[in-house]
Amino acid sequence: MQPPPKLTPREQEILPFLTSGANRNEIASHFGLSAETVKRHTRNILAKFGAKTLRDGMWDITDYLNNYGLPDPLYPLFAHKVIAEHVYDVDTRTMTVICE
Repeated sequence: MQPPPKLTPREQEILPFLTSGANRNEIASHFGLSAETVKRHTRNILAKFGAKTLRDGMWDITDYLNNYGLPDPLYPLFAHKVIAEHVYDVDTRTMTVICE
C-alpha cells in the first residue's frame, strides 16, 4: 500500500465536500472562496491522487477519507436546503424521492 498523499489543510477541508456531490459554487460559498480557487484546489487534489477526474479518483479518495477520518460535510452543507420524501408506488414497484 502506498502512503497517502499529503494534502494541505484547505485541501483536507474541501475534499469531503467534493465527494459529497457539492458543486464548485456551493463549496466556494461555504468557505467564502471564489469558484476558481475551489477549481484550483480540486485540480491539486486530483493530481495528488493521480486522477484526471473526480470519478477516476473516487475509489482512492473514498479510501483516504475512510482511513483518515475526515469529517462528513453532507449535513452542514445540505441539511438546510433539502427536504426529501420517499414515495413508493405499489403498481409500478418504484421508489421516488421528492425534494422540496
